[in-house]
Amino acid sequence: MESLSAILPRVAAAAILALAAALSAQTSDSPPTATIRGFVKDTDGASAAGLIVNCARNLATAQGVPLAVNPRTALTDLSGAYAVPALPPGSYTVRVVRDRTTVAANQVDLEPGKDLALDFTVPASPTIGGRVIGRNGQPVVHAPVWVLEREYQFGI
Repeated sequence: MESLSAILPRVAAAAILALAAALSAQTSDSPPTATIRGFVKDTDGASAAGLIVNCARNLATAQGVPLAVNPRTALTDLSGAYAVPALPPGSYTVRVVRDRTTVAANQVDLEPGKDLALDFTVPASPTIGGRVIGRNGQPVVHAPVWVLEREYQFGI
């Protein structure tokens, strides 16, 4: 009869081979992933850097309303480019977010192993311009100005 110390290395080697085969089978059964990539520009044609692009997989609820789950995000670079890699196939809601507000969105279907190019045009960053005139009719230098109410959304 063999001793335990003689059998143990063979049992361990067999267990490692079985684990490697199981992991290999699991990987080969998974559908190929894909990447959603593109560019974000503003309505003035300038690259929109530093915006968040959020890709969330859509799952239908009992009422048929898509529920976005497991979001993956990317940040646009100086040229407005983004890429969200290694996404499993399925339906996704892709949102562009600036200052915690969605400024553009699209729903897409991602096929196994097929990358998707998706570009967005977002409203240019809002600015306020003008002159402050005092009661005497003269310009007021360094006058404080407050925005009290939001008058438009998404550049409208």
